[in-house]
Formats: sequence, structure tokens, C-alpha cells
Amino acid sequence: MGVLQNAYLNSASSLFVMKLQGTIVDVLVSAALYAEILGAFVLAAVVRGLLVGGITFLVAGAFTGFEVAHPLLALAVVTLAAVAFAAGGVASAIWAETFEQVNFFPTFFILPLTFLGGVFFSVRMLPPTLAAVARANPIFYLVDLLRHAMLGAADGSPWRGRAGGGAGGRGPHRGLPAAPLRLAASRLSVVEGATTATSCPNPGIRSGVRLV
Repeated sequence: MGVLQNAYLNSASSLFVMKLQGTIVDVLVSAALYAEILGAFVLAAVVRGLLVGGITFLVAGAFTGFEVAHPLLALAVVTLAAVAFAAGGVASAIWAETFEQVNFFPTFFILPLTFLGGVFFSVRMLPPTLAAVARANPIFYLVDLLRHAMLGAADGSPWRGRAGGGAGGRGPHRGLPAAPLRLAASRLSVVEGATTATSCPNPGIRSGVRLV
């Protein structure tokens, strides 16, 4: 949960503050490609998310031990999840106009879906109706796959979680990491036109640049 929250908020808050201050113009008029700009925001957010996850693991491991059932799978799951939510943070920052809108998705979607995704309970303990609702939650498959990677046990099929989390998977939530990347990339665009001095901090730039 810490990895997802920090990956999302790092990219979302960074880009939104740049929009608010007008410094994003300097980035967009540079020679960097859209893919490079998106990659920079996503990579920085992923690094922060992994640092938070690593510190959490070290603190917890000091009390419970550092044994991991499938370490490579655990690292891959956490990294892909951080990439997906970091790209989602970029897309939401482009859309948002206020700080409240930036916090809309983590408050009303990420946090509730994470808590209802079986982080603190086993779905097998729920009645059939509630279990079906929990299994409709895409975060459940991420949590369950990570539980399988860390502990070697899962509430559902680990293969379904792997397929759903992969960019080309056939699971119930196909392309989870890739979809936010495509969305974020599609929202980065340069628009030629006149701009005011307040929207462009560099008066020498004649063509306007904005995020749409």
C-alpha cells in the first residue's frame, strides 16, 4: 500500500506543482520527447515507491525475518504496480485543476480498494456474496499475487494475478500496468499558439505550450 500511494502521489504532486507554477513550460519546449518526459516522472515515482517499500520491508523483517518465498516475483510485482500507479498519477495531474482533484483518486479509489483487496484479511473468510465483490476488485489480484510471492500462499490462483498484471495478459484486468502509461502519454501534448506572460515564465518563447 505504501508503494502504490507514494508512486502515485510523487508523480501527481510533482507534475501538478509544475503546472501550477508554470515551470512545466520549460520542460515541454525542451528537446525531450514525450516518452522521455513521461519516463522521467514515472521513474522518479517508482524509485520513491520502491524506497518506501524497501524501508517497510526492512523494518518488518527485523521482527518477522527476511525470508521471501519468491523474491524475483515479489520484486517484479511491486515494480510493475509502482509503474502503473505512477503513470496514473501523471494522467491525473494533467487532468486536475486543484489539489483536491489530485487527491481524489487516492482518497476515493486507491485507499478503499486496497483495504478491501484482502490486505488485512483473507477473502476465504468472507461470505460468498462479499467474496464475489472482493474478487471483482482489481487490487485484490495484485495483493494476492504479492502475498503468494512473499509467503507462498494465496487466496486465489496466482496465475490469474500474473496474467491480469501483465501488459499482455489475459486475466480479468488485462494490461493493468500498460493502460495508465498509454493514458498518460496520450494526455501529454504541445499546443502552438499565443500565450500570456503568466502562463509562460520565459518571455522569449513565442509559441505557447500547455497541457490538455
